[in-house]
Amino acid sequence: MDDACFINFGTRVVNKKDGGSIYPVYGGGGATFKMDSYNRENCLVVSRFAMSKQCTRFVDGKFYLNDSGLTVRPKNEKELAQEYLDYLLLTLNETIYSFSRGTAQRNMNVPTFRKLEIKYPDSTDLQLHIANLLSKAENLIAQRKESIRLLDEFLKSSFLEMFGDPVRNEKGWEINSLSRFGSLKNGLNYTRSESGVHVRCLGVGDFKDYSKLTDIESLQILNLTSEPNIEYYLNDGDLVFVRSNGNRELVGRCLLVYPKNEKVTFSGFCIRYRIESKGLNPIFVSHLFRVPIFRTAMLQGGKGANIQNISQQTLEKLKIPTPPIELQTQFAQIVEKTEVLKNQYQQSLQELQNLYGSLSQRAFKGDLEFSKEVARAE
Repeated sequence: MDDACFINFGTRVVNKKDGGSIYPVYGGGGATFKMDSYNRENCLVVSRFAMSKQCTRFVDGKFYLNDSGLTVRPKNEKELAQEYLDYLLLTLNETIYSFSRGTAQRNMNVPTFRKLEIKYPDSTDLQLHIANLLSKAENLIAQRKESIRLLDEFLKSSFLEMFGDPVRNEKGWEINSLSRFGSLKNGLNYTRSESGVHVRCLGVGDFKDYSKLTDIESLQILNLTSEPNIEYYLNDGDLVFVRSNGNRELVGRCLLVYPKNEKVTFSGFCIRYRIESKGLNPIFVSHLFRVPIFRTAMLQGGKGANIQNISQQTLEKLKIPTPPIELQTQFAQIVEKTEVLKNQYQQSLQELQNLYGSLSQRAFKGDLEFSKEVARAE
């Protein structure tokens, strides 16, 4: 690295003394405050202090780089193209992170970084060709992510358009307690010392940023001393809530589950809600609890200081708007059609991400067959 590149540290600045309002200040991570001057533009930043596992990132536009980060540029751009170098460093992210030292705060071992061996083709035209190919794949990934985001926004706006604000109930729907339509049950408590019976279990860690779970194979398998009571098994269409967790953002999150024919239980940090009346559609309920203002209203009944929590009693007493079941079903049909399209985008996104990873690894090892890979990327 030292032979081929200039390594330039950022400059120490503090908000109190140097703060402004125009250009974002970056270090080893995201933007912190703003300044009225800049010292970098459109370049890749490498973390130097307080390194996280994502220690390389490209920053668009003009910005100020503080002393927590550094940038790298070629000493001779006729031999090494900046675009190629940027993608190379992104690919070497894990290696660069391994140069960090410390427990409370991991900092870059700069002398080791300077000795990092980098390889590149003799031809800058070839380097730029590789960078262009990776850029195309990167743009396609960004497009897929944006398409998925827009579908999520479409469902949120469709819900509010059809049902209105669920707290103010501006459309005047009938209001009922959640307990009127079904039953609630706390999850299964177990110890790690148990063994004998194997069963899959839905835990707090499975509550990702989605409202529906069908991938049962991804759930952990418990070893239990005896078969759980049938009441601890989940049915298709059950809704499970996070009851308690150190991360308050997770508390109250709702997941609609479809275990199909699999035996799946749920942990003691969760509460299961089973609809037992035809007046409520589970898809409607799962999206109701995704409306931020409604979830906030629910959590006002939660207890606890360090670990906020909800209880069966909180959910039993919770008042929810109950539009006509026909309208709920109409919304559920919109959701199901949208999820088909979203799944297609997610599958395409995964394929593109795999392709990008393969391309970047192979490109920097010099064994890329350009004609075939360009056709696939485009």
